[in-house]
Amino acid sequence: MFITTVNRPISSPSRLALTVYFFLAVVSWAFYNYFIKFNIPKYRLIFDADVYSQLSFLIENKGNIYRPLRTYGYPLFLFLARFLSFNVFPWIDWVLKIQWALHTTTAALAVGLGNNLARTLSCNFSKFRQIAIFALVQLNLLLLPLAFEVLTDSLSVFLITLFLWGMTSTNENAKSIMAVAAGIATVTRPFYGPFFFLYGVVLLGFVIIRRRVDLKKSGGRYFKIAVIYFLILVPQVLTIYIHENRLALTGREADDWKKIHLKEGMYTYKYETLVARQEDPRLNYININRYNLLHGVTKQSDLYRLILEDWLGTIKMITFKTVGLFQSFDWSVYRISNSLRPLHPVFLFGGIHFFFFVFSCIEVLKMIFNKNKNCFSNWMAVQIFCILHVLVYAILTVPESGFIAPVIPAIIVIGVL
Repeated sequence: MFITTVNRPISSPSRLALTVYFFLAVVSWAFYNYFIKFNIPKYRLIFDADVYSQLSFLIENKGNIYRPLRTYGYPLFLFLARFLSFNVFPWIDWVLKIQWALHTTTAALAVGLGNNLARTLSCNFSKFRQIAIFALVQLNLLLLPLAFEVLTDSLSVFLITLFLWGMTSTNENAKSIMAVAAGIATVTRPFYGPFFFLYGVVLLGFVIIRRRVDLKKSGGRYFKIAVIYFLILVPQVLTIYIHENRLALTGREADDWKKIHLKEGMYTYKYETLVARQEDPRLNYININRYNLLHGVTKQSDLYRLILEDWLGTIKMITFKTVGLFQSFDWSVYRISNSLRPLHPVFLFGGIHFFFFVFSCIEVLKMIFNKNKNCFSNWMAVQIFCILHVLVYAILTVPESGFIAPVIPAIIVIGVL
């Protein structure tokens, strides 16, 4: 999107690689059916999953997509999946099968993203690296269980990986796909509305400062991307405008929820020991000093002022929360682990992700201090996306590993390359 990549031929997967991909996909399906599924109670919709299910039936029965706290993306996905089942299969099982297919497609897209970045770096994208990326995504013990939950996570992971693949591709049609993926991701998780704007501003700053870009020449392409993106947002924005007489992605109830979440997120962080315990699988710690400092705040402006006054405490909390985002013992967001093993496999995957993330941070810092103004590339653009994604969640919310799941495939690609 922002750099002319080196003209190298695209590496096509060999028969051996395709065979390995197919085998790994089958293993991931068997892993769910014969390990997770048989070790949990009969599946039932609870919490957010139940809310999304109800919204999908409202869309089907009344054609109404207005909900002040939710957007229409995932409920519409559930409705379409149920429609495609033709009432032949239990609709929940059908949704989970589709999400598993999206998970497998995400692994393939991660390989494609790796190929795009390898062309940018002019490095050898060997069959071993291709298979390693596919395996680390397909058999990922954080991402795979999320594919079998009626939640936005799996769809968001697919859409963000598709967005990054389109952004780094030299194919013009891929830019339209990128815009569509960004739009659907935004109406699936409204977080991506302000996030894409922030990312665009940060990226534009890097592009202007670090390398010479003819923005006038590229203006037509960027305008087309923006039009496609905003067209997908129109139904959601119009719905909120009709019901609440204001232009916004979500309703006033969501605004109140975000303010509460921001306040709580500034003094709460998650820390998990190396031993998972059924009675206390998630250890959420509260910094009492920051709690007393921030909990009584009623005005948003006063909250920001106190955060700046306690800037050292703010940095500590963000650091703890960033680490917490990569920690997980659960096979999924709603199930706890009964394991007493000191090195739980899900926790080990979180460690791999965190190691790759730290490597990415070092790469970006090296680029910032590099005196060569032409050093910015798609390689850096993807890393900035991942780092910014993690930090925004670390700053604004109570850390849960599912929040950063959408950038895990990209982080894996960065680490393998």
